[in-house]
Amino acid sequence: MPFDVGVRWRRLFAADAPAAEAALFGNAYAALGIALAALLRWELQLGPTLAVAGGAFLLLGACLLFRPAMWLALLIGGGGATAAWTLLLAMVSLRVHHLAGWAGVALGIGTGVWFTMRSYLRLIVATRAAAPATDSPR
Repeated sequence: MPFDVGVRWRRLFAADAPAAEAALFGNAYAALGIALAALLRWELQLGPTLAVAGGAFLLLGACLLFRPAMWLALLIGGGGATAAWTLLLAMVSLRVHHLAGWAGVALGIGTGVWFTMRSYLRLIVATRAAAPATDSPR
């Protein structure tokens, strides 16, 4: 059975297009976070840093094509989105008041988890419901 990427992408977006777009957005958050960590850890130049970001995004996008690997994209992409929202809202709330950081962290974690539930889990459920019989494991 040949592997056709185009068919899998169409099936992914046909199952639930807004959830698929949100999952790819979460993957972009995670890829940028991975590239930033690589940049800070190994002191990379711009070219290798962009290659790490692109490779991470492609890897997480490829995980969305296979139902068993969607959980990996959920954990990494959802974790990256949660971390980004948490850091952003913590920094913004610390600008308001020095004791408001905890409120920003709580709000960021809540927003990140809500984003993960609304995109990745909804996409996993939609693709499981729309899966053809030939794609199921035997």
